[in-house]
This record gives sequence, structure tokens and C-alpha cells, in this order.
Amino acid sequence: MSPIIKIQSKLFDQCEECAKQRLANCKKQKRHDRCNYLNMEKKEEKHDYALQKEIEGIIGEVSIFSFFKLRIDWNYICGLAGFGKVDVPPVWEVKTMKPRNRLYILPSDCEPHSLSYAYSKVGITFPEHRIARCELMGWKMGYEINQQAELLNLGYIDTPSYYLNNSLLRPHTSPDSDMELAVKLNKLFWSIHETHI
Repeated sequence: MSPIIKIQSKLFDQCEECAKQRLANCKKQKRHDRCNYLNMEKKEEKHDYALQKEIEGIIGEVSIFSFFKLRIDWNYICGLAGFGKVDVPPVWEVKTMKPRNRLYILPSDCEPHSLSYAYSKVGITFPEHRIARCELMGWKMGYEINQQAELLNLGYIDTPSYYLNNSLLRPHTSPDSDMELAVKLNKLFWSIHETHI
């Protein structure tokens, strides 16, 4: 059974404020938005959609911080301290999505630093207003996804991406064992990578 993390209303509010700050930072840093806007033409529709996606992403990150019993560093998550860095230090990237969707990485995630990270699939649903249910559905190292996934364009985003079948995910079992294994695999990746440079 996958671990479940519930984000209650007060924490939900903090995630929303963080999302607003992160969007403002993205504009300052001139990050190209990778959201798929479908047929949205109005600027406010695009903004609302981007804000919703940022909220969902931050909720997923907060659920991983909570699972590993790490202090939630809001300055890191929504400030410039964590901009362009791993979602949850030391090695966790978080993919927040509908539970039925497959874990994926973008072609831009195929740089060595990204391939060395552990990607956690967080299935998010909203059972009540301003409450999120986060199911930690499994994880895989970036280099494993790159090796084992199919390069497909499923329409979630505007570019073909590497989609991994859910049956290939490692289950989240316990904070200590998951962290230990992910850090070990991260170090193994770098030791192999450095010998081939």
C-alpha cells in the first residue's frame, strides 16, 4: 500500500502563497513555461492554469518533505534559494500528477545532474475543498527512467517525454530505507559517470 500524505487547509494555503511567489520568481528568471495551455487564449486563463499547476507541484514537494520528516524550507521551495536545484534535497525530484498518469521525465531532464536524482511519483486528488490527498506511488532514478522508459508524446505537455510503466516503479517503503537507497544509487551513478568522462 502506498503511503498517503494529507495536506490540510492551513498547509494548503501556504502552498498556494508559495506557488504565487514561485511564479513571480520564474518571470524574473525568464523561465520558459512548459505548461500545455491547450486552447487557452486569454492571459488570465493561462495564469490561472499555471498557478494551479504550481500549487499541485508544491503540494507534491511538501508531501515528500513530510514523508521523509524533513523540515519544510519555504525559502528553498518558493524563493530563489532552490531555484534550478533538486526539489527536495539531497536527491529527490517530485512529479505530481493524476494517479492514473505515468511517471515521466522531459528530454531536458537527461542532463547528468538530473539523471542522478530519484524521481518520486505523487498522485494527487482533492477530496475536499482546500485539502489534497497525496499518494506516494513509487520512485525510480532518472538514469533508470531514461534507460527503461518509452519516448512518447501523450499530450500532457508539448514535447515527447520518457514515460515509465507504473509496474517498473519501486514502492515507497519507509523514509529511512528509501533515502538510503536513493543516496546510494545517486553516488553509484556519479562514480560510473566520472569514470567515463
